[in-house]
Amino acid sequence: MKKKLFLILILAFPLFTFSKLKILPIDTSEIKTFKTLKYSSAFITDNGKYIGYSQETSLYNYQHTIPVIFKSLDGNWQMTIDSIIGSYHLAANSKFAFFLKGESKLCILKLGGKEIEYIPDVQEYQVLLDNEKTILAYITKGNNLTIYDIDTRKKFFFNNVLKYEFSPFSNKIAIVSKQCNNNCIYISDINKNSKSIIWTGDNNINKIVFSKNGSQLTFSTDSTLWYYNLKIISKAEKLKIPFADDFTGLHNPVPTFFSRKGKLLFFKIYKKQAIGNNSSNMPNIYSYLDGAFDMSAEPDEISYMCCYNTQNGEFIRIEHDNEEMGDISIDEEKILISKRQGSPGEYYWNIKSLLRDYIINIDNKKRENIKTNFGKNILSPNGNFVIGYYNFSGDIICSDLVDKVSRNLTLDLPIPLVDDIQESPRSQKSRSLKFIKFINHSKNVLVRDRYDLWLLSSKNIFSPINLTNGFGRKNHISFELLNHNEDFNKTKEIILTAFNETTKSSGFYKIRIGARRNPEFLSMGPYIYKDVQKAKDKDIWIVKRMSAA
Repeated sequence: MKKKLFLILILAFPLFTFSKLKILPIDTSEIKTFKTLKYSSAFITDNGKYIGYSQETSLYNYQHTIPVIFKSLDGNWQMTIDSIIGSYHLAANSKFAFFLKGESKLCILKLGGKEIEYIPDVQEYQVLLDNEKTILAYITKGNNLTIYDIDTRKKFFFNNVLKYEFSPFSNKIAIVSKQCNNNCIYISDINKNSKSIIWTGDNNINKIVFSKNGSQLTFSTDSTLWYYNLKIISKAEKLKIPFADDFTGLHNPVPTFFSRKGKLLFFKIYKKQAIGNNSSNMPNIYSYLDGAFDMSAEPDEISYMCCYNTQNGEFIRIEHDNEEMGDISIDEEKILISKRQGSPGEYYWNIKSLLRDYIINIDNKKRENIKTNFGKNILSPNGNFVIGYYNFSGDIICSDLVDKVSRNLTLDLPIPLVDDIQESPRSQKSRSLKFIKFINHSKNVLVRDRYDLWLLSSKNIFSPINLTNGFGRKNHISFELLNHNEDFNKTKEIILTAFNETTKSSGFYKIRIGARRNPEFLSMGPYIYKDVQKAKDKDIWIVKRMSAA
């Protein structure tokens, strides 16, 4: 009897206690006026002299027009512009700021002063050159294009412009214009104010793409792909894609990009849809043998990446079903092809979700299979190595395409064999390892574990080097690169982001490559950092910092 009474008292206690609590209504009015930087943006000039940032706004009262502050970092100049429409742009050479205001009015503010030049009736604008010279392109009513050299005050005018594309490395611009009921494309050199027509027809021009150095150009018209070499030919040439063999059942090529050196022109080409009397009420039937279930009633039109070799005139189909093009080697001879049938998240139970990647050689068409089958394989810039995994965040495997061997680069790292912070079915073999980048002409690999950064040899020639000296794991601080595009030269200082798992603080440290010592503390606090930017030519950073209070 005593035991039963005791149980009743325990059960009744929380009921009695909660019945006395007063439930307060939730007041959401504060949210409407709560100021936030969620919609704010910030920019910094290349030399770090000027910044521009939009003021904080409330979540509910966010407007299309917002105030923007421009200021010099020496504190000697500041100007606030009310009601800027959309985005704004700072010239990298610290000379000007550009923005739209009022009724389609383009404004050019001279940084450091109060002078503003106004250009009316501007529908859109683009900064073409942004270094020693500042050249602006804008379209006004009636589809008239103006190229404006702000430094020399010279302007060049083009009428009835439908679209345009600029090549910053050659100072040439391709312009699509309506002339005598026909569309035409002409190339103009903005330095010489010259132009030459390269194509005329009644077809619609879908897309124009320049090569990186501006010496080649491609575009498509309806179902035709065209190619133009500014140094060799005077008119655009129609590329005759062989719609047979590997290209059977494909149509409508659309250019995407040129390879870095311009050897390969890549384009998407679409699969012809079957024509029939299929009823929309017909059910889709799937089997457990299918790699993935596509439940969408109207699937997207299927396309495949292909390329045209500008040196020998050969067409190559890069992608096939369930394939996606990956990295391209610097010499433009090797391309990584990623292939899988199932969803990546099902890899631990669906065998069709595992990768079956391969390398294709553009010149001889030979294929080389890659064994690592999880996540994403990465081809080194020199084309000699492929980095991959067998498990989620597991050991990092390097496939040597020259020596024809695979090496486990992280097998001997002095970290736990299992360091699973996600505790999910797919991560049960995780060591929390992550590949960051190839460095030193692909001879070395930069990786991170849960806490620290490591320098590895692509060929396992030397033992792993802990760049953060084990400081992260010892203090439960997780380090990552702030700028993944940073050059890793010896003695160079590298900024790291830091997150303390114990205190939940975030901030920054720095390390010096080649110095085996603890990372140097810069800043930590109860904040979240976003949208970090660096001045291109200076060690000056601008960040967005937010806190809960």
